Amino acid sequence: MPKQPISDEYLRAIGRITVNFSILELRLAFCVGELVGSTQRIGQLVTARLAFPQLIALLNSLYQERVKEDARREKFLRLLRKAETAAEKRNAVVHAAWAVDLQNPQQTMRFKIQNTKKGLRYQFEGVSVTDLNRTADLIEEVAGEISAFLSPLFNETGGVPRGVD
Repeated sequence: MPKQPISDEYLRAIGRITVNFSILELRLAFCVGELVGSTQRIGQLVTARLAFPQLIALLNSLYQERVKEDARREKFLRLLRKAETAAEKRNAVVHAAWAVDLQNPQQTMRFKIQNTKKGLRYQFEGVSVTDLNRTADLIEEVAGEISAFLSPLFNETGGVPRGVD
């Protein structure tokens, strides 16, 4: 079998995106468990088969139900929008095919094939390792921001949110 034409540098960056996104999803599941008033394990059971948009919707609904401070709600919505943006960037990487540009072997291309009413449509885009690492960094940043934002709401005695109605 021929060697993978994509460089190890690209593969590492794509791997960072994948790992950081799984950490983000795990942290969101943990937050669901906390907002439900239960354990991390229950949060994982409740969220295990949810797609990312449903996970975000569930977390938002629980947060809106439990936290009544408008300023905190607005900040939380901004964080969720940032998480959705990170997910879109991740999906553009993970759900694409990858190849080396034949005219410029130093350039790696992401491409997507779409079946449209007019037939197949090919979309090619050059992507740098720097761009991929920025996406990985964004995902990592969002996971940290959401954890940091939500952690003060939970006390040390089992995750019951503080300051809820």
